[in-house]
Amino acid sequence: NRLDGTIPANVGLLKSLKTLDLSGNFFTEQIPDAIGSLEYLEYLNLSNNRLEGTLPLSLYNLSNIRFMVLSSNRLEGGLDENISQLSVLKLLDLRTNLFTGKLPASIVESTLDYLHLDENQFSGGLPNPIHFFLSRVEVTLSKNSFSGRISNSGGSVDPFNVPSSSRELRIEKIDWSGNEFVGPIPLLFGELHSLKHLKLGHNRLTGSIPDLSNMSSLEILNLEHNLLTGSFVPSLPILLKKIKMDYNEFESSISPGIGKLSVLEEFDAIDSGITGTLPTELGMLSMLRVLSLGYNRIFGSLPSEIGNLTKLETMWLAGNSLNGSIPLEVGNMLGLKDLSLSSNMLTGILPSSLRLLTQMIDFDVANNDLMGAIPTELGNLKDIEGIWLNGNGFVGHVPEMFCDQRRGALVELRYDCGLQCSCCGSKWACSSADPTPIG
Repeated sequence: NRLDGTIPANVGLLKSLKTLDLSGNFFTEQIPDAIGSLEYLEYLNLSNNRLEGTLPLSLYNLSNIRFMVLSSNRLEGGLDENISQLSVLKLLDLRTNLFTGKLPASIVESTLDYLHLDENQFSGGLPNPIHFFLSRVEVTLSKNSFSGRISNSGGSVDPFNVPSSSRELRIEKIDWSGNEFVGPIPLLFGELHSLKHLKLGHNRLTGSIPDLSNMSSLEILNLEHNLLTGSFVPSLPILLKKIKMDYNEFESSISPGIGKLSVLEEFDAIDSGITGTLPTELGMLSMLRVLSLGYNRIFGSLPSEIGNLTKLETMWLAGNSLNGSIPLEVGNMLGLKDLSLSSNMLTGILPSSLRLLTQMIDFDVANNDLMGAIPTELGNLKDIEGIWLNGNGFVGHVPEMFCDQRRGALVELRYDCGLQCSCCGSKWACSSADPTPIG
């Protein structure tokens, strides 16, 4: 639709109306008070307009309203304590507006199953008891300014705030990322058997991660950009598809138990304090597409089992202390597009099997101790856009196919001045000193 102007006040004359959907238009100004007189209204959708102002108090008179969707407007102000009067309301979606203030304490008396407040300017702590939020189906609060501890129980199970049966903790989606929450992740979260998505990234959470092994439905775990310490996820649910732990302060290695996550697709933990060696069990993650563990304290060799990851598209291990040679089995990862092993202590020659990685776009082995000739076959990687070879001990020539202007793909080539490159000219000058690694 392309309706514009203001929503007419005479909409309030439609006394028997049960559904009002004006979404996806260009309505401006305020929501008319008259909508609050539609006593039989069950479904209200005014999303994706240009509505402004505060919520009219008359909306809290809609005694039969079950679904209220006001997302993607320019609405402001706060939620009123009268929210609890909407006795059959199941879904409230206020995403992407300009709402401010604290959540009213009365919200814990509401009948909501779905609460979506993302991308606003709400602030303050979450009203107690915390189990109100954990007994909904979905609660998404991302990109606000909520603060304080997630639970006043200090991370332990508070007997006064726990439902009589853990079956009441039926939440399936928590996205509270991008706020200012502090303190530990409550142990109670480990009992959320129905939870599929847990996103607490970009907060200031501290302490260790609680035991997650009982979270039998969990598929996405995002705790990136916090201050978490201790063991790096000692126990994980086997249905996990995505793990994002970047930028934390863990102090432990990756457990061999990682190999049990047979459906894992993404494993991100850049600059998160991981130590130790890469377990050979990583090779059991047959569905893995992204392995991103750069800038940690990982040492030892790349296990040959890494070659079993035939669906891997990104392997980013830059900035560690890996040593030994690049295993020949890397050539088995036929879907690999981005390989970054820069700033490690790798030795030996580049394996000839790299020629099999025909989908490669970025290839970075800068700042290692590699030697020998660069395999001529690498020049046949027709889709490659970036190649970083500098900071090593390579000898001989840069393959002339890298410079073939008919390919048109290559936009970055870095190599040491000790190598000859008859075709590079001024477009790709050699590096006389180690540059900052690109990754």
